Amino acid sequence: MPELTGLHTGDVLVLDDPATGAHHEEELSGALPGETLTVRKVFRAPAVKLRVDPSRLADACRVSRVLEGREQEIGPCSRPFPLVEGRHVLAVRLPRMKQPKLVDVEVKPGESPTPLVELSTAAE
Repeated sequence: MPELTGLHTGDVLVLDDPATGAHHEEELSGALPGETLTVRKVFRAPAVKLRVDPSRLADACRVSRVLEGREQEIGPCSRPFPLVEGRHVLAVRLPRMKQPKLVDVEVKPGESPTPLVELSTAAE
């Protein structure tokens, strides 16, 4: 059987944008040979609001997004911030912390997550 080039039914198309953390996989189906298949995906970025415990530390802590081992500063924990759909690792820091508290967040379409970040033991 000859080897065929191009995309085929059953192949998985991966849309990745490392700069934003956007990731989407879609299995291709229903295309005929030679036919153009259009795939549309809009990555929404709902507001994420961290719930910090104890709440008195919310104004003092800062949040960053961890991408490919590097942190990208987002801002203070007390303000909502946009994250595109998908899985993210956030690094939450207080000024006196040696290591950040890492928080896994999954942003699903149509949802605005409010993950809990417990800093009481990390802050000591």
